[in-house]
Amino acid sequence: MAVLVLVAGGLTAYVRSRSDHPGGDPGGAVLRALSPVAGAVPSGSTGIDTRTNDAIWSPACPDNPYGRAGWSGVTVLTTFRSADTAPSLVRAVGTSLASHGWTPTTPVDDAAWQYTPVAEWTRSVPGARAADVVVFPYPAPGGSAGTRWMLGAEAKTPGYALPGC
Repeated sequence: MAVLVLVAGGLTAYVRSRSDHPGGDPGGAVLRALSPVAGAVPSGSTGIDTRTNDAIWSPACPDNPYGRAGWSGVTVLTTFRSADTAPSLVRAVGTSLASHGWTPTTPVDDAAWQYTPVAEWTRSVPGARAADVVVFPYPAPGGSAGTRWMLGAEAKTPGYALPGC
């Protein structure tokens, strides 16, 4: 079943990343390189939900003179619940990520993520200008914080630009 999901995800990434615009993630290679991050969820976690997004071209908005056309980032976003303490959870995630070549770095609250990361890792990913993984507490529906977490990976591909809309 997992192989079928990976094959379907790769095909979807290939179709979505095709464009007449240079850059992006042709063939979904960057998305495939980020996909193992979802496996770094600590054992015993529940309610695991992973969503992947390959690079998508966005045109500049005509009503925003500062906006520009460009590619979105490639993301793998996993939410889960864990009874682990934050330090224990970060250790478990870090150990798993290290086995895939990710290196810990100082977490930066650069507004790239919805909430402030408690830990961050980086790695060189072929086809991407930059790639990082973060983990942070993620409020459950209704706004209560606690045991729900977000493990997010993002890579910026050539032609990356935040749309100005």
